[in-house]
Amino acid sequence: MKPHLTRPKEDNEIFTSNKINPKVSVITISLNHDRFFEETILSVARQTYKDFEHIIIDGGSTDGTKDIAEKYPHLTFLSEVDSGCTEAINKGLALAKGDYVLMPCVSDGYVNENWIEKCVDALDSDPEISLVWGLPQYLSEDGYLGSVSYSDKFSKSSPPPQKFDWFNYWAGTKFWLPEGNFCVRTDVFKKCYPKSDNDRNLEPCLEFNYKFNSEGYLPFYIDEIANFGRTHQNQMGQKFASNGLANVQMNDYINKCNAYISNNMNTHQFRDGMSNIITK
Repeated sequence: MKPHLTRPKEDNEIFTSNKINPKVSVITISLNHDRFFEETILSVARQTYKDFEHIIIDGGSTDGTKDIAEKYPHLTFLSEVDSGCTEAINKGLALAKGDYVLMPCVSDGYVNENWIEKCVDALDSDPEISLVWGLPQYLSEDGYLGSVSYSDKFSKSSPPPQKFDWFNYWAGTKFWLPEGNFCVRTDVFKKCYPKSDNDRNLEPCLEFNYKFNSEGYLPFYIDEIANFGRTHQNQMGQKFASNGLANVQMNDYINKCNAYISNNMNTHQFRDGMSNIITK
């Protein structure tokens, strides 16, 4: 079925944001995907939680991306050529004013209109956790919802481990938290996300996962289908898979994880959302 968020903007819909002192910063990176851009905007704008800013970091698109952005004055829109997604995300972080960050890409968005509200409630109520995540769902290029990711791994009766118990699960599986829906404390994200695209063997979201877990930060899982991740032609992941770079990046991640686990399993320390060392 097609998700309800694909309905076009209605004439009487007015979207606002808090560009002065938002609680949440949503960062979307884009490059020549105007076909999907508006759906991403609407999936954020129609969230029940309104104390947010939506920052678009565009890599110098030559299609209709800028024209679409100009229809939504609540956005913060920056368009200039960059070196890739890592630089783009860091540009967004430099502009971000919120305590928490989410980063749906331009072809992705949120199925659950309450998702940001649930993330904020969880992070506000528990200073020990640094990141909230849920389940992604595939969306086809023409807008049809498909399978739910990780439904073969987790269920209501068998959810993923929470907080302190997560580390042993990560150590055994190397599972990476889904960047399409996770909501993370901004300071933690800045500490764990890579600063440049210089090392092509390093996949930025895998590197974030490695640092997040090895530094001892705690995630919290919400049993909800949170976001849609669209499959389409010319995706960066598809290009990396075809030229073999994806395998190189995955091996780099696995090797780093294994090295940390073998050397630090008995001395690993946990950190709260303010990066203070805490005990279980």
